Amino acid sequence: MRSLKHDISDLQVLSPTYKQRNEDFRKLFKKLPDTERLIVDYSCALQKDILLQGRLYLSENWLCFYSNIFRWETTITILLKDVTTLTKEKTAKLIPNAIQISTEHEKHFFTSFGARDRSFMMIFRLWQNALMDKTLSPKELWHIVHQCYGTELGLTSEDDDYVSPTADHINGLPGEEQVSVSDLLDPGSVPPSPVACSPPSSSSSAIPSGLGLCTAGSSPPSSAGLPVLPVEVPAAEGGDSHSESASHIPLPAPQSLGNLSSLDMTNDEELPTDPSNSSDTQEESEVESFFADLSGRLHINTVVRMSVDKLYDLLFSADTHFIQHLFSQRHFTDLTVREWQQDCTSGNTSRVLSYTIAINNPLGPKTAPVVETQTLYKSSARGECYVVDSEVITSGIPYQDYFYTVHRYCLTSINKHKSRLRVSSDICYRKQPWSLVKALIEKNTWSGIEEYYRHMGEGVYCSPVPSSLVVLVALNMLLFYKLLALERAAHTLETWHSYSLTDSPLPQSAGEWAQVLQLQRQFHQAQLGKWQQILQSSVTLLDQMKQSLEKLHRGIATQGVQQSPPADPSTDPLTDN
Repeated sequence: MRSLKHDISDLQVLSPTYKQRNEDFRKLFKKLPDTERLIVDYSCALQKDILLQGRLYLSENWLCFYSNIFRWETTITILLKDVTTLTKEKTAKLIPNAIQISTEHEKHFFTSFGARDRSFMMIFRLWQNALMDKTLSPKELWHIVHQCYGTELGLTSEDDDYVSPTADHINGLPGEEQVSVSDLLDPGSVPPSPVACSPPSSSSSAIPSGLGLCTAGSSPPSSAGLPVLPVEVPAAEGGDSHSESASHIPLPAPQSLGNLSSLDMTNDEELPTDPSNSSDTQEESEVESFFADLSGRLHINTVVRMSVDKLYDLLFSADTHFIQHLFSQRHFTDLTVREWQQDCTSGNTSRVLSYTIAINNPLGPKTAPVVETQTLYKSSARGECYVVDSEVITSGIPYQDYFYTVHRYCLTSINKHKSRLRVSSDICYRKQPWSLVKALIEKNTWSGIEEYYRHMGEGVYCSPVPSSLVVLVALNMLLFYKLLALERAAHTLETWHSYSLTDSPLPQSAGEWAQVLQLQRQFHQAQLGKWQQILQSSVTLLDQMKQSLEKLHRGIATQGVQQSPPADPSTDPLTDN
């Protein structure tokens, strides 16, 4: 019993609860108002003359930092209302793990974030809330705390205004307290504005509610007279953008959104960090998918020059030639594919793939077995749309019992000869790991997934050579062969004629010379006639070749106009399971 208590005390020291963190927060920053409660804290470092490792604390109205290195204490408190700019930065212009917070008088550069994008989004939300003079209700505040620290906080109902999580609270805030993006961007209730908005993400569902961001074709809500503050938002797919410049987002004034809830956070909202910047522009005839992309990352969003049925057969048919070729490039072995089987209860069809992947980890195992379950939804319609979900479970790796990955393939038809392929992924956790472990899992997992789908996209997008081009090349070769044969025949006739003139005796009299000249004229006329026929045949063949080239040019131009450009692969880098 004593050993058990000792282990529990050691665990509490290694992983302090929210209650302990909140007590430390109040002891470190005694000058803050008593009403301020810790919402979330992050391990990071302040870059000055030297790097000061410490923790960043966030409350409803304050952003605080504390560092203690060999009893050299550094304390910073910033009122969120005083913040003027909030930007993502790169340490040494290379590592994307820093955030810069600026006020009117000074700038603070915080680095070494384990999950920079998620931390940035939380700071931005609280900053926006402070600028709007909105206060969090107890239910909203504890909902955010439970999202950041889990359900075990070390608190009871006797601790201040603590609200224990209910089933409805875990699944999200009550319906009357939620504000959707469509409500914020309703064109009927908000006057149009000339202020430009930041680049939209791939789908409006990836934009958290209450952020004040605008989608393509819409205007910011009631932006007339609003301050435009430079704020960097998460950029294109594949992680952090290459350009870390700030985008200008109009923040709503308090009076313009006075009737809106302060922060709308649902539990399934994982603070999107890598929304794709791919275009949603599609042809009018394109079929819409009956499922949205997963909330993690969008890896592929491209138009493929084949019908949707052929694309589905290429990726998911019983003929696994494409998958085997892809796996050989990725050094996957022991591929086993079972038959598709229909579930009588749901009506969906599923199959199981098992294979062994190669792991590039010097400290861990070199290979790991993988079991992948692919599910084809019953709503999929041949010739229109296919949606396949894939659940990938990898064994024999560190923290294998903590997480697994899910992937969604959306195949939609554009016309008879073109289709769109969208592939998105997400990481699901069976149990919540420590923040450092979670950051390590996400880094390695996303790296492998992006590498896998990059190879898949290269294989799918390699279209076959058009048959018309092959026919044109064959006709050109035939024309060249005919011209060469005609040239050889003419040269042979000329050679034979010269030999016949050389062997015959020379004329002796004027009559014989006149006869020779007459024969020469006749021969010359015959040669001219032959050359005219040859030239006429050549001109006819050249005209035919010209017509073929014009038809090919018109076909290529038409396809170039109709074909939508594929998504950016740096954006959309394809990845490994």
